[in-house]
Amino acid sequence: MIHLDIILSIFIVFLLSSIILYVFTRLNISFIVSLLTSGVILGQLGIIKSNEIFSTMSDLGLVLLLFFIGVEFSVSTLLREKEDIVIGIAQVVLTFLLFYLVTFLVFKSHILAFLIGATLTFSSTIVVGSVIEKSGSFGLRYARIAFITSLIQDIFSIIVLTILPFFLEGEIKVYNLIIGIILFIVYNFLLYYFTKTRFADVLAVRDRYLLVFLAIVVSFGSATISKFLGLSPFLGAFVAGMIIADSLFGRQVASEIFSLKEIFIGFFFIYVGALINLQVLISKFLIVLLLTVFVIIVKILVVFLINMLSKVPISHNLKSSILLSNIGEFGFLILSLSLNKNVINNELFSVISTSIVLSMVLTPILMELMKIIDKKLLGKIKGREKSQEELLVDVIIVGFGPVGQEVSRVLNELKVNHVILETNINTVRKFRKKGIKIHFGDAKNEHILKWAGVSSAKIIIITVPDINETTFVLEKAKTLNENIKVIARVKFLTEVEKLKSKGIERVICDESETAKSITIDLLEELQMINEKSREIIREEIET
Repeated sequence: MIHLDIILSIFIVFLLSSIILYVFTRLNISFIVSLLTSGVILGQLGIIKSNEIFSTMSDLGLVLLLFFIGVEFSVSTLLREKEDIVIGIAQVVLTFLLFYLVTFLVFKSHILAFLIGATLTFSSTIVVGSVIEKSGSFGLRYARIAFITSLIQDIFSIIVLTILPFFLEGEIKVYNLIIGIILFIVYNFLLYYFTKTRFADVLAVRDRYLLVFLAIVVSFGSATISKFLGLSPFLGAFVAGMIIADSLFGRQVASEIFSLKEIFIGFFFIYVGALINLQVLISKFLIVLLLTVFVIIVKILVVFLINMLSKVPISHNLKSSILLSNIGEFGFLILSLSLNKNVINNELFSVISTSIVLSMVLTPILMELMKIIDKKLLGKIKGREKSQEELLVDVIIVGFGPVGQEVSRVLNELKVNHVILETNINTVRKFRKKGIKIHFGDAKNEHILKWAGVSSAKIIIITVPDINETTFVLEKAKTLNENIKVIARVKFLTEVEKLKSKGIERVICDESETAKSITIDLLEELQMINEKSREIIREEIET
């Protein structure tokens, strides 16, 4: 049974966070900064630190976010980005060597140089992923560079975890790690097989609640198995997301858990904010500030130089450099283990921990400043890439029955780029086999519409003759893109005016079109048809 104090604590967290989010949003300040600020206040009140449930909820948020991001970056997509993978590896190696050298010169200790160097090298995958997701920049070059680099860092973090016991305890369990990696690979092959052969059959039931539960089972299950095998649970969730992404239903799975993920990831940033030690920040403010600024500058310069050698456009270069300039949550783990083994003292732990959080706070702020610089000084990005899923999308077709199929056929002949959304998994499978690019997704879901490219599309065609569904999709589409033109289909004449009053430019009525065709055919048989009579028929039937 949940205790009253836990309910009260959660209520206070949501209340305070809502107020701060509202104020900061009005001031155009990033949501991450808002939540971190809430965490600082709640931490000082002792609400967060006194409840272990918030730590658990933040971990759940990380699992869902990494799973969600995995869906955005499929295995096939990742393998295409070989150049960005090289950039990521170069960034990790060079950054670590620089921090290792500087730390060794200060402390004259190889152990401290390794630990602090590793702590400062890795960026926060969570912060990087959240900023990218909130800006809707998945697929843009800078976002790919930043996120793929953070993933490379996660892989290196596993290597660090392997050799960390050697430094702290004088032992290294390589055998256990190798076995864990092998079993992890086997598990993911089985998951891949299941998603390809069985998952679609389950989805044929067409129950969205089942889809939500399956998404949670896959994400949390993969994280649990990964943790059990001695690997990062977040890595397990991410890989599971990438596997799901290559299936027919990956996008719909991600959209169904979107709201759930938003709530839990909010707890992560609130929890991180609560970790800020204000006493250390005040008493050691200059040291914390200098360390944070030094780390940010070094990381920006390293990424910028590597990107420049790779001929990355300057705007993408600066944005990816800033995104990777923070210190990641992995640093907390290294510092905690080091403190427990008395390798570092409490003062050094507090200074670096506070610097980690401060760097996380500054990242979204710096990205907002970068937007202003990009707009005023750099102008529009030359050769700006749109999201791979939004590339030159002109038309979105909702529903792929006979009407949708005919519309798609004509658009293909005219070489008009379009996206097809369908909720019947059997229809999706059938036409995918024929080589048609059709996607499993519910257009009533805002996230699905965003992914389909509604913000840049010119027209959305709703071929499903259901006025309630059409109204829902219309409202979502117009909210995301007020300039988009909507063409819809209805069954009855009485529904035409209802939709037109809601802003639909063109409504095709089954009854009306049938009446037109019959009347025109009749007059042709009677040899009484001409262009004038055709127009009269159309006007009469439409009124």
